Amino acid sequence: MGLRKASLNYGVPKSTLEDRLKKLKRGSVTLEDAALKGMGNFKKTFTDVQESELVEYVKLMEGRLFGLTTKDLRRLAFQLAEQNNIQHNFKNIIAGLDWLKGFLKRHQDLSLRSPEPTSVARAMGFNKTAVSKFFTNLVTCLDKYKIQPHRIYNVDETAITTVPKCQSKIIAQKGRRQVGTLTSAERGQTVTAELCFSASGHYVPPLLVFPRVRMKAELLDGASLGTVAACHKSGWMQSDIFVQWLKHFASHVKPSIADPVLLLLDGHATHTKNIEVINYGRANGIVMLCFPPHCTHCLQALDVSFMAPLSAYYSQEQKSWLRNNLGRVVTQFHICKLFGRAYEKAATVQTATSGFRKTGIYPTDPNIFGDADFAAAETTERERDSNENTQFINNDVNVRMQVEDIEQTEISIQQVEEEVNRSVTSQPGSSGLLNTVPNTIYENDGTSRSGSSVSCPSTFSKSPKDLFPVPQALRSAKPNCRKRGKTVILTESPYENELEEALDKQKKQCTAVKRNLKGRVKQKKAKKQKKGDISCDRENEEETEKKKKKQRKQAIYTSSDDNNNEGTSGDEEMCVYCHESYYETKKDDGWVQCVDCTNWAHEGCTGLEEDDLVAFQCRKCNFS
Repeated sequence: MGLRKASLNYGVPKSTLEDRLKKLKRGSVTLEDAALKGMGNFKKTFTDVQESELVEYVKLMEGRLFGLTTKDLRRLAFQLAEQNNIQHNFKNIIAGLDWLKGFLKRHQDLSLRSPEPTSVARAMGFNKTAVSKFFTNLVTCLDKYKIQPHRIYNVDETAITTVPKCQSKIIAQKGRRQVGTLTSAERGQTVTAELCFSASGHYVPPLLVFPRVRMKAELLDGASLGTVAACHKSGWMQSDIFVQWLKHFASHVKPSIADPVLLLLDGHATHTKNIEVINYGRANGIVMLCFPPHCTHCLQALDVSFMAPLSAYYSQEQKSWLRNNLGRVVTQFHICKLFGRAYEKAATVQTATSGFRKTGIYPTDPNIFGDADFAAAETTERERDSNENTQFINNDVNVRMQVEDIEQTEISIQQVEEEVNRSVTSQPGSSGLLNTVPNTIYENDGTSRSGSSVSCPSTFSKSPKDLFPVPQALRSAKPNCRKRGKTVILTESPYENELEEALDKQKKQCTAVKRNLKGRVKQKKAKKQKKGDISCDRENEEETEKKKKKQRKQAIYTSSDDNNNEGTSGDEEMCVYCHESYYETKKDDGWVQCVDCTNWAHEGCTGLEEDDLVAFQCRKCNFS
C-alpha cells in the first residue's frame, strides 16, 4: 500500500507518514514508536496515571469544601512539574491556560462550578455518628409503633417575603453592566409558612404567621383550601403558635394512640423546648423525632425536594402580578393569593415521595450517604476513645440488622473497631503551595486520621498532597462546655423528664438572679447613704463658696451702676472686646468691670474663669 492510499484510508496526512518513514529508515525511532499516535510537537506534561491522581486530589479537596480555583490548579501543576523534575513549557510560575483547557477536556467529569457557601457548623454537624444515631431512632420508632409510610410526616418553616428571594434568568443585551427586574421594595416584609407532607404525598394545609398584632380576614383572601393564619409582631414561629399548628395537624391527620403518626422536625426551640407540644403529642398519638443539628439540608425531605420549586413558583407569581398591576406593590394582603397558587403547583405527590426517598427515610436506607457525603466533616473529625467507638459501631450494626433483617453477623465489634482505629503515622506536610489553613496537621501521605483517601501509591516523588496538604483540624485544648443539640425522640419519657428538669433549673436560676439583683440594689443604696453622710460637709462648703461668688459679682455690678450715673447710662456701656452695648446683649450674658479703667466686658469675651474675675483687668490695662 502506498503512502497516498494509506493517507486516504486511515485519515493521516501524507507528510506525517513521510516523516515517520524517514525517521524509521535513519534508525532514530523503532517501528513501535513510529506507529504511536501523537499530537505533533505538542506533548502532555503528565502521564495518564499522574493526571488521574491529580483528578482524584481535586475531587478530594472539593469534597472537603476546600475546592481549587483555576489559578490554584495551574500553580499546583507548575509545582508538581518542578518538584518532580518533569519537563514542561510552563512560564511565570504557573501553568498556561492551554494546559488547563486540555486537562478539563481530557477529564469530562470535572467542570467549573459556583460553590454554595457552607457554614462550619453544617460541615461539622453532618457526620457519620449523628446520621447513624438518627437512623437508629428512626428504625426504633417504625418498629415500636408499627408506623406505615402514609403515617410518616415532615414539618418545617420557610420564610415568604413580599420581595422574592431568587430571580429567574432573563434575556438581555450582551455586554450590559447591570440587568434589573421590578420588585415591590428594597426589603420586603417576612411571613412564616409552616409546611408539612407525608411519605405517601399527603399535604397538610399550611399555616401562615403574619408580622402584625391583630388578625384580619382579608389576609386569607385567595388562599388555598384549609389554610390557617396566626399573628405575631415579629412574623416568626412562636411556641404557642406551634401548639396551634399541632392541633391543626391533628385535625387533618386524625392520629390516635392506637394508630399513631411519626412527625419529623428540626431542633428549633419552639419544637424541642415546648412542654405543651410534647404533652399534646403523647396524649394524641403523635410520635415526634428530632433531626440532628445542622443536618436538615440532607435529612429533611422538605428541604431536599419541596422548598426550591416552591420558591421558584412564588417568584414567578409575583413577577406576573407586578406585570399585570402596574404602579402597585405586593403587600401582606396579596401574599396568600400568590403563595396559594405557587403552593398548588409545587405540592405534587412525586415531589413528596422523592424527598423521602432521597433522604433515605422511606424506603429506609441508613447507608444512603457515602464517604463522599461525609468528606467535609473529616476535616474536623477527632479521634474517639475506645468506648465511644464501641458504642458507635454497636449502633451502626443494630441499624443494619433491623433494616436488612440480618440474623447472624460474622463481623465482630472488635474487628470493626480495629479497622476504624488502625494506626496511621502522622508527620507534618511540607510547605504547601497555598498555605491558607492555619492550625492544621497533615499525614505523610495526605490522608486524614479517619483513613478515607485514595489507597493507591502516588506516581509522583512529591505528590499533590505533599505540596498542598489535605487540611485536618487540631483538637482544641479547651473543651466546649456548651450543651449541643441532638437527635432524640421528643415524646419519650426520658427526654420529657430531662426537659422538665432543665426548665425547673432555669426558673430557679432566674429567681436567684433576681434576688441577687435586689440585694445588690440594697447594697448600693446603703453605700450611697454612707457616702452621703461623709460628703454632706463638702457639699455644704461648695454651696457656701458659690453663694459668696454670686455676692461678689452682685457687689461689682451694683458698684458699677453707681458709677454709670455720673457719666453715660448703663444701657449705653460697650464691651471692650466685642463692642456690643449692654442694651443689645443677651440677658443671660454676664458682665464684669475692669478694676483699673472701669470699662465693662462680657464674661465670655474675657476667656477667664470665675475665680479670676474678682480682680479683673482688661486687655489694655493688663498690657500697660
